[in-house]
Amino acid sequence: AQGYRAPAVLTGALAGALVASSVLALAGGSLGVAFAAAFCTGLCFGPIWPSAVTIAASGSTAGAPATMVTIGNAGGIFFPWFQGVVLVSAGSGRGIAFTAALCLAMLLVTLTYGARFRRQREPDGTRVPSG
Repeated sequence: AQGYRAPAVLTGALAGALVASSVLALAGGSLGVAFAAAFCTGLCFGPIWPSAVTIAASGSTAGAPATMVTIGNAGGIFFPWFQGVVLVSAGSGRGIAFTAALCLAMLLVTLTYGARFRRQREPDGTRVPSG
């Protein structure tokens, strides 16, 4: 993502993952559509983690990246297990829809954080002092 800002890459990747995983959940029995949607979903997932860590590391306290890794690892333990539970109990369509729901939640958090972050900046790009 050289030349692009991490927040823009993160927002684009999450939006793409949301659209692709939604198409995958709704693909029904169409193997070609499901294959293309699964490929696009995976492609969009790639930049999410590095972009999020880059955002956490820039302009934050020294412990922010470590916190991101800890939270990311916890999510990496819980969500695959939970998605498996949904997959087994409710079927593959709902299991994949769970991925789309998580993409939507992450996109909303990213957009909310981005709007708050932009409001805390001066027009020249410097941070507004807190307190």
